[in-house]
Amino acid sequence: MASSDRSLNNQARFNQVAWSYYSPALSFFEVFGERLIESLGVSIGESVIDLGCGTGALTLAAATRVGGTGRAVGIDISAGMLEVAARRSREAGHDWTTYHESDIVDLEFDEEFDYGVCGFVTQWFDNLTTVPRALVKHVRPNGKIGISVWGRGSWEPHRTVFAEVLSHIRPDLIPKPGNINRLEKPGVLVDRG
Repeated sequence: MASSDRSLNNQARFNQVAWSYYSPALSFFEVFGERLIESLGVSIGESVIDLGCGTGALTLAAATRVGGTGRAVGIDISAGMLEVAARRSREAGHDWTTYHESDIVDLEFDEEFDYGVCGFVTQWFDNLTTVPRALVKHVRPNGKIGISVWGRGSWEPHRTVFAEVLSHIRPDLIPKPGNINRLEKPGVLVDRG
């Protein structure tokens, strides 16, 4: 699938489900987001870019850590996801948080950040080095990047049941499991080229 086709499919998919992504059933995104931001040591006054921010789980955790003297920027391909994230930031009073609609492959940003983060997005790309490359591109020298990925069996039996239900209703929404499975192999995100 060409990058533009992938982008359009993902954009449509996530625009449809944006509001359901911010629900108690998916609150694990917030837990993992907070843990990733904490593990990186993000602190007051620093800057963080979150690629594939979705409804803002990582972006909001970063905004809380950097405070009003810092900067948190969320990037996503889905306007629907960004709408949810921006609303959540407004409700939290995080006026130092901004959101931008873009495919991370095409993202051009004139600013370098102290940290680059991405949570559970890598599997949406055929080339698993896309996310790390994009993060490195936008993080200052000696900055840090953090990526959350699904581990072995993370989605079972849910993935199988989910795919079975969708196959009867909306087969176009069934995610390809191939890249999630590839993430289980050590070193898969290392650029060997």
